[in-house]
Amino acid sequence: MLTAHQVLPERAGIRAPFPSGHPLGSSRSVAAVPPTKLSQLKAAAAAGDWPGALRIAARFPNLGAHRDAILRAHNALLRPDFYRQIGRDPDAAVAAGIAALRARYQLAA
Repeated sequence: MLTAHQVLPERAGIRAPFPSGHPLGSSRSVAAVPPTKLSQLKAAAAAGDWPGALRIAARFPNLGAHRDAILRAHNALLRPDFYRQIGRDPDAAVAAGIAALRARYQLAA
């Protein structure tokens, strides 16, 4: 097996970016894994940021039986005046959406 500072025969003239003794050659740190959308949703819910949790969840492709309640709650947060115009209570829609999030993702009350 070739080390980082050796030339590969099929790539003559092209060397690895850093030799093994170089500070960046062997001690590179591994990049942190970015948080998942689900972990962001759970963190927002744990912090009490329900509008943020609903915003994240509204973009999920599969919400199961809770889909309508979550999407209605998200829309009620974005357009509360419209919900009042059509005779719906936006606060009740948001409360139902939060309950749906808690049920769907087993979030603490």
